[in-house]
Amino acid sequence: MGTDSRNTSETHQKKYDCCDKEVSVSEAHDWENGVCKVCNYQCEHTGGNATCVKKALCTICGEEYGTYNMSIHEDLHLVAAKEATMTDEGNIEYWYCNACDRYYIRQDGLVEIEKSQTVIAKLKDTTPPADITPPADVTPPEDITPPADTTSPADITPAIDTDKEAKEEAVKEQTPGTGDDKRTLAWLLMFVIGGAGVIVFGKKNKFTDKI
Repeated sequence: MGTDSRNTSETHQKKYDCCDKEVSVSEAHDWENGVCKVCNYQCEHTGGNATCVKKALCTICGEEYGTYNMSIHEDLHLVAAKEATMTDEGNIEYWYCNACDRYYIRQDGLVEIEKSQTVIAKLKDTTPPADITPPADVTPPEDITPPADTTSPADITPAIDTDKEAKEEAVKEQTPGTGDDKRTLAWLLMFVIGGAGVIVFGKKNKFTDKI
């Protein structure tokens, strides 16, 4: 005569196959790691609430099951925003969970961020040090004499005065040569002598007429 285990989610019991009479009374499962040590019944976990650091606890066998629930945090608190200074870093407003050691941008704990994303860098000191002397004005004054021409005299080619050459050329064209001067002087002397002879001859004729 065979027996059959009649198990539920919470109890186990054996009965005869032929007449369905009880072989043993109904007893609660003796759980170990979600399995009954008496009848090897495996618990179908249910109930409980998972958090960011804990899995849900089965209300039947008391074992943890499932996965973590990152939308439920056990110690999530607000960190207020802080302005940065030249000596200290600041931070944005964010939410931090001490239980899971994670940072979140929203109160619902669903949008995770890195710690580095919460930090505001120190302010830079843009004030120039008091002991730094500003650079001197290197603009040369207007009365600075330009440096002398250091070109070697031998290398200097004298400038040609084209106007002067043109004038000299014109004077040469207008002035007769030496030979021409002599001829001209001879003609002048002859003209003077001839003119004097005419005058004397004329006076002589007048004197003769008077006699």
